[in-house]
Amino acid sequence: MRKRWVTGVQAVCRTAVCACALFITVTAAAQTGMSKAEVTQLYAAAGFPVVNDRPVNRCGTPAKPRVTFVDMNADKRQEALFIDADPSCYGFSGRYFAVLVKEGATWRPLVHGNGSVQALSSRTSGWLDLRVTDSGCVRDHRYDGRAYGAVTDCAGGAPGAAGQAAPPKQAPAAAPAQQ
Repeated sequence: MRKRWVTGVQAVCRTAVCACALFITVTAAAQTGMSKAEVTQLYAAAGFPVVNDRPVNRCGTPAKPRVTFVDMNADKRQEALFIDADPSCYGFSGRYFAVLVKEGATWRPLVHGNGSVQALSSRTSGWLDLRVTDSGCVRDHRYDGRAYGAVTDCAGGAPGAAGQAAPPKQAPAAAPAQQ
């Protein structure tokens, strides 16, 4: 049975290692096997710049994002999943997530946003497909070779399809005139 990771009370991942780096310290860096500089760059790339050795969210308040590492594309290298909860900062859902990949010596975001993120059992280009839920809107995301993008709108249809009128039906061909 394939386990899925979700935001909320806990993050569950296949082959996951939890990095309990709430403060950027030597201890936190040691837990992840990363230098303090790499941890700082990872947090900044996820949307949490480090100020006075503490991550800060986009609202400028100290944050305590949970970081989980999971191999999302079966390449035996772990991507980083950030989950932060702050109802006063992240709107209706009260949550923010980011998924990052390490390229060389730096981390780069693949997808981020408000709400919950869940890995699906399906894959696109070798990467797990994702489902993002925010404010009652559920969108599936697929990897396009560089990042994740929504492939469904809130109603489950193709993005941009909602509200578009259906193409007009062609009138049946007229019967040939009889003479």
